[in-house]
Amino acid sequence: MVIGGQNFNSTTRGHDHVSQVEVIGSTNSCVLPHPFPSPVYGLTAGRVGDSVVACGGFLHYYRAECYMFSRYSGQWSVAPGLGAPTAFPAAVAVADEYFVGGGRTWVYGVGGGRDAASWRFYDTFRVFRSGSWEALPPLPYPVADACMAVTTIGGRRRLWLMGGSDFPQRYKPEVFTMDLNSPSDGWTPMPPMLEARMWQQCTTTVIEGNMGILVVGGYYNGGSSMWLPLADRQGNSLEVFGPRRDLPKWEWLSSLSQERKWLPAMGFVGEHLTLAGGGDYGDETVETLHGRDWRRSRVKMHYKREFAVGVSVPQEWFPECTF
Repeated sequence: MVIGGQNFNSTTRGHDHVSQVEVIGSTNSCVLPHPFPSPVYGLTAGRVGDSVVACGGFLHYYRAECYMFSRYSGQWSVAPGLGAPTAFPAAVAVADEYFVGGGRTWVYGVGGGRDAASWRFYDTFRVFRSGSWEALPPLPYPVADACMAVTTIGGRRRLWLMGGSDFPQRYKPEVFTMDLNSPSDGWTPMPPMLEARMWQQCTTTVIEGNMGILVVGGYYNGGSSMWLPLADRQGNSLEVFGPRRDLPKWEWLSSLSQERKWLPAMGFVGEHLTLAGGGDYGDETVETLHGRDWRRSRVKMHYKREFAVGVSVPQEWFPECTF
């Protein structure tokens, strides 16, 4: 399910903003009958039970609103908002919990002139569950344009925060984790990514029998993916923290079929991790992960997109679509 985004219109020399929601299947992409209420980009979204919650983003100004898509009605309704105008936060949804952290907004100075404006980055961290937001300990520092993932190994459930920026175009390689069983313990630094990255996507997945975290695309090296193996096929941890802290260890995985610097949408189509859009000026192409290799799909989106968001949902949610 791909929500939001924008693309550059070469005729008008401006950006078109996409309100239509698409669902990508194995053979085609289906446009849903009910568009997203606001054609924003730089938003975030996640599945919470039988709904999808989408929040924030930018269109003319930064947004605090959240909306909820119901699988039963196929329509969007207003949900509790973020409380502050936010775009490009990091987020991850697991079961009935939707974690959202950081993001940024634009603050105007005295007189409201754009030259007097400044960026404000957030360290806010919260979880949406049972229909409302709950505050969690703040992020290690204010950051936007990062990504999050959740791992469960040996009964230990951890949230990971990776990369992002704390100043425009100054992106970071840092990685932190929080033990979700005891969030009051705060954040622990982990081995940094192989290079600094912002506008990337990340997820937990299994590659060659090992479970770990995959980071894909983003600025600047948007044609690459990197991999952090964490548990073997028996579920045994691969993490060893010796004096040199040399494990877990990031490694390069493989190249994408094209550069996707500008926040591609990510989700699973069947068993295959799938990327959509995120190319220069927005594009409609799709590619899927097979083993360790990315392959260009014959499926294309109906709309070119950059800075969109993807959510993995069962295809049976969409009886109006034929995949």
